[in-house]
Amino acid sequence: MTAIAELNDHADRSLLIVEDDKPFLERLSRAMETRGFTVTSCDSVSDGLAQIGRAAPAFAVVDLRLGDGNGLDVVSALKRKRPDARAIVLTGYGNIATAVTAVKMGAVDYLAKPADADDVVAALLSTAKPGAFLINTSRGQLINETDLASALQKGVIAGAALDVLSTEPPPVNHPLSDLSNCIITPHMAWLSQEARKRIMETTLENVRLALAGKPRHVVNR
Repeated sequence: MTAIAELNDHADRSLLIVEDDKPFLERLSRAMETRGFTVTSCDSVSDGLAQIGRAAPAFAVVDLRLGDGNGLDVVSALKRKRPDARAIVLTGYGNIATAVTAVKMGAVDYLAKPADADDVVAALLSTAKPGAFLINTSRGQLINETDLASALQKGVIAGAALDVLSTEPPPVNHPLSDLSNCIITPHMAWLSQEARKRIMETTLENVRLALAGKPRHVVNR
């Protein structure tokens, strides 16, 4: 589904952009308008707060560092006025601690500048809940592990539990290896003596039943 199609699911497409880099503000405003948003733009914390006081938008894109203060104040005010609003924070000075703070204050994502308009739209329309946990017990490259690491670091999702990685053994600098909210279990449930004994007993019983003309667990007749 395209971003415009996803936006069509939202009756209120009002978007507030608060950014003090005026050329970037103008470019992003035009790009978001072409994608279906109804855009109001401001270049300061005070103007952003005033706009929220007049009419809290459904969406917001806010620069972290503004000339007259911290963009997180705008995010916090928006969430107080309209708890269902979706806001993302943009910055060229970010780090993981700041990203986590932004998410805790109500932002749904945190993007580095210069952010592409399509990335901004994807973040605004993302449906992942901050309390969600990802569990993957499948093999193969089903998950973009770099994107998962970013989502875990930013608090976009709460945690992940993985039974296998795309590359094993994983390299020492694997992006998921040092995250406290990611559990990676070794894919070796058969390793214990009890598990191996059960495997042998099950195999022998299957052979015995097959020889007796009573096969079980038949997958192809």
